[in-house]
Amino acid sequence: MGDCKYCGKSAGFLRGKHRECDEVYKTGWLEMVERARQAAVDAEFQKAELHAELITIAERSWANCFDVDNAIAKGWRDAVFACLVDEMIAEDDETRLRSFSAYFALEDDPQNYEVLATLKVAVRNRYISVAALAALAGDGAEYDALEMTLRGSGLPPGEQRKVLIAGWEAAVRKTLDDRVPSLVEQATLLEYLSRFNLSHSEVNDNHASLRLVQAGVMRDLPKGDLPQVFTREQFLPINLQKSEEPVWLFYDVSYYEMRTRKERRRGEHYDSVIIEEEELHEEHRVDEGVLGITNKNIYFNGRYEKFRIPYEKIMSFDQYRDGFGLMRDARAAKPQIFRTGDGWFVYNLVVNLARL
Repeated sequence: MGDCKYCGKSAGFLRGKHRECDEVYKTGWLEMVERARQAAVDAEFQKAELHAELITIAERSWANCFDVDNAIAKGWRDAVFACLVDEMIAEDDETRLRSFSAYFALEDDPQNYEVLATLKVAVRNRYISVAALAALAGDGAEYDALEMTLRGSGLPPGEQRKVLIAGWEAAVRKTLDDRVPSLVEQATLLEYLSRFNLSHSEVNDNHASLRLVQAGVMRDLPKGDLPQVFTREQFLPINLQKSEEPVWLFYDVSYYEMRTRKERRRGEHYDSVIIEEEELHEEHRVDEGVLGITNKNIYFNGRYEKFRIPYEKIMSFDQYRDGFGLMRDARAAKPQIFRTGDGWFVYNLVVNLARL
């Protein structure tokens, strides 16, 4: 005969607990966890009161002091996740959760390390959101408030700078998701960089600076305004004509040609053997090099292939996810494909230039 691990009375043959006792324990455990979760975000939380309340629940639920401690930790972890909104946490919730954690020394428990890391990320995301709003506002008061927030964050100076960069990148994404930025919006974003002394190289690790410049090009190009991004010297060794202006350079571009080959297949039809011939169109990688875009021509300067294609000699363009293709207006022309890694920008760039 076995004894119940909760009440200590006989539980029956090969049994270690009464079903009723187990249900009482589980109900009490969930009640303790829920009460701890509520207390973790309660501005008027009192440690002594909570502990006394949990002890009372434990005594009528066959729970012990270890169960109480575990319920406190579990309730706090649940509270952290309940407070997350869009992977961020409000400042008041953070303050209460950290105070609760400090009261019960939860940060020293390895079981809580993962949740503490989640909390840290959520707090950082909040600072990034504040920085993004400041970058979009372009207001001196917003900049000052952001500086004060970061100074009081406890983050090391290097981490504060990373938050400023991430905030600007988020602001650029928000702007480009909505529309092509206006001149005022672009100037506002650039003012943020100047205010916090951030270089374009620092904010371009995720290509945010590049995307902003490209969006500006797409805004101005249909009006006939050519970008002043690259110089004639940067186009060397491509020799530009006197009448053309440099627009954009793409490096490490893979150049392909669409080639056709015939393949024979053997089939059978009743008692006859049929040889079928099928034309297959395949991309053939020809070379890799620099693609130069001007207001008059498209240049490719590779190791083996070097050529210039005037827009007036192009019959059509095709857009690819990572580049564009074109078909020259010539009898023996084959489709040519240039993979730059950014299909949307390069395709719209050459199409708009061809229309000027």
